[in-house]
This record gives sequence, structure tokens and C-alpha cells, in this order.
Amino acid sequence: MHIMFQKTLIFFVLIFSQIGFAQIAVTLEKEIPLEASDFIGIDAFDNIYYTQNNVLYKKTSTQTLSYTNINLGELSSVDITDPTKIVLFYKDFSSAEILNRNLIRIETIEFLDLNVSFLRKSVDSYFWIFSDVTQKVYLYDYRLKRIVQETEIIRNSNIEKMYSTFNFCWLITEEKTMLKVDSQLNILPVFDKVPVSKISGNNNQLAIKSENTFYQLTSDKNLKKIDVSAKGIYDFYLNENYLYIFERKRIKIYKISKND
Repeated sequence: MHIMFQKTLIFFVLIFSQIGFAQIAVTLEKEIPLEASDFIGIDAFDNIYYTQNNVLYKKTSTQTLSYTNINLGELSSVDITDPTKIVLFYKDFSSAEILNRNLIRIETIEFLDLNVSFLRKSVDSYFWIFSDVTQKVYLYDYRLKRIVQETEIIRNSNIEKMYSTFNFCWLITEEKTMLKVDSQLNILPVFDKVPVSKISGNNNQLAIKSENTFYQLTSDKNLKKIDVSAKGIYDFYLNENYLYIFERKRIKIYKISKND
């Protein structure tokens, strides 16, 4: 067990040394108390999104909104890429819901003929969808109720997590391979055998969490260590030049230096 971990760590360091990375300075701006099961993120207007007991909450400066649908079972994921069209995914019922900025349901989409494992928001009326039955990523138009594009079969990989922006989708495999899917549904390898636990960010700037360390991955695959020391990290979110770290009882807000 220790030998395998050491080999993984050495390989991890070798990859980073081949790419080369510098440290990015951050400044702790403030801390916000938060009791939540899962921290979803913070939008451009400083609204906080989180879940507690299968209920989605949006906390603004003046009020706290909530939404739940017990008929669809466990809430699998929440996507706030577009805060005016928040996407909730319920894997057990193969359904998605779209909420407006006031957490009022706009519509429900059911996937009757497609086994959906992960679902995320893409551009316009499109969803990024991954199915572990077909081992493919799809671009799905929920207005037309049909698949627009699909990738080739992703072979020899078990997908554990999916993250996306409007134009790109990233997959993390059980084997710790990180894959990128572009707008043409081409599958591009990013890293191999790197212990990535989560990704957050936008098209040109991503934050990667590995153990309790954060790295910034740019579009040209440059990797920079984010100089933040935090323990007990439960979740995080990157929005523009701010890194939000959730430690179960509070959110720490770090401003990332623009000069790095």
C-alpha cells in the first residue's frame, strides 16, 4: 500500500516537474460561517449555493431561498454555471430540472431512452451527458429532446467524476486519468495517473485539488501551485480570481493574485 502510494506520488511529482509550475499568491479576504451537507459555489453576485438534507439553498444578502423535489429522490448534482438556469440532476430517476434565479422550476427533462450517469450544463439548450452504459459523452439538446453529438467509446476507463464549462467537459477516471472533451466532442488526454479529486473554474482557468493542495491549470496546460494552506477541506469553488474553500462549518474566501 505504501509502495503504491510512493510510486503514485513520485509519478505525480515527475509530471509536474516536466510541466513546470510556479506558486500563485493568494490573500485571505474573509470567512463566512456555513452549515451545509455540500457547498455548490458562489456566483458573481456573491450568492451562496449549498445543499442540506437533499434541499438546495441560495443565500443572498437579504434572504435564503430553497428548493426540493422529493418525488425525484436523491439530488445527484447541482450546476450553477448559468445562475439564471440552474440545473439539478437526479440520477435515480434519470431526470433533470432547470430552475430560475429565484429557485422556481422552469421545466423538468426526463431521459427515457438514455442511461445518464453524469449531467452538466453546456451552451444554450445543451447538456453534457456521460453514460456509463455506452461509455460515451453526449451533447444533448433538451429543447429538441435529442443527442446532437457524441464521442467515441471511452475504453478501459471507469469515469468517477465529470465537470464542465459551457464549451468544455472534463472527466476524472478511477485510474486517475484526466480527460478533456472539447466542443467538437474530441477526447483529449490532460494528465495520466494524477490523483485529482476535483476540478473547478472556467474555460481558461481551472483549479485542481489533489490531496490538500491546489493547482491552477491554464488552457495551455501550464500548471501553477496555488499558495494556500488549508486543512479539513471538504469542497472548493473557483470563480474568476476568487477561490472559495469550504471547511464544513465555514467558507474561506481567497483572492488570487492577478500578477501570477
